[in-house]
Amino acid sequence: MALLLSRGDLEKVLDWSSVIAAVEAGFVDFAAGKVAQPQRTVLRGPGMQGVYVLMPCAVGPTRVLGAKVASIFNGNTARGLPAISGLYLLAEYDTGRPLAVMDAAYMTAVRTAAATAVATRALARPDAASIGLFGTGTQAEFHVRGLAHLLPALPLRVFGTSPEKAERFAKRMSTVAARIEPARSADEAAGCDIVVVATSATSPVFDGRALRRGAHVNSVGTHAPKAREIDSETVARSRVIGDSREAVFAEDGDILIPIEEGRIGRDHVVAELGEVLAGKKPGRTSRDEITLFKSNGVAFQDAVTAKIAYERATAARLGMQFDFNV
Repeated sequence: MALLLSRGDLEKVLDWSSVIAAVEAGFVDFAAGKVAQPQRTVLRGPGMQGVYVLMPCAVGPTRVLGAKVASIFNGNTARGLPAISGLYLLAEYDTGRPLAVMDAAYMTAVRTAAATAVATRALARPDAASIGLFGTGTQAEFHVRGLAHLLPALPLRVFGTSPEKAERFAKRMSTVAARIEPARSADEAAGCDIVVVATSATSPVFDGRALRRGAHVNSVGTHAPKAREIDSETVARSRVIGDSREAVFAEDGDILIPIEEGRIGRDHVVAELGEVLAGKKPGRTSRDEITLFKSNGVAFQDAVTAKIAYERATAARLGMQFDFNV
């Protein structure tokens, strides 16, 4: 028997503290070489307006085995459909038999924001006093939720593709983050102590010269070789830490384009986040240094989150049982 878990089921069992802790432990296991995960397979079919991705993973220490199949069609928002959809298949580590199938879109949103929370806690200055957010979509929403859990006292300024979108987003999220307001300009959002860029943009959304000394930037939204949401100035000014070197150099235009331009070399990505968390590499090295976490989203983040969902849903008797053999 396997368990079918909907978004509603996941909302009941996944809390920020647990997912952040699990993702942080996953980064450390990844840095220790205890995670098996190939670079994700990205399928772009003829005429397709999006991509179809496959992300398998096995995490040894926590004995998690699974795979995500997801689609990313950014044009869906204009159709009233979610940009990201998919399923996660969790399997038993010792036998490979299916344990659960669950909604991957909600899980992706939660674990991505949790990774940003882990990076922000590790790399931002302890005295950071403001957050600037670029984006008004699903990822932006979940980042507000995750950062409101991590840093509830900090004011947040949101910048969108239009003042109206930013205004509506801030109003909608005011029940989650009491001190959220639209930013008056991109420079205002980029001038905060912590900057989160969670967009579907294919070109930079702010000028890197607007970053203040000592800022921490999380770049989340774009991961295609010829697209980027942050400019070369931002990357060149920053100490860059990635979630996975393999992912960064395989598909990350935010880093690959500055390399092609000759602004930086591959050694500008100084560490993976797991190496920083494990004490193998330094994170922030000075008060005035700008740090940049380049998030691509890697398979172990899904796997450790899926394990929490399955174990808690089983204990709470949530979801629908079904048998593949019938």
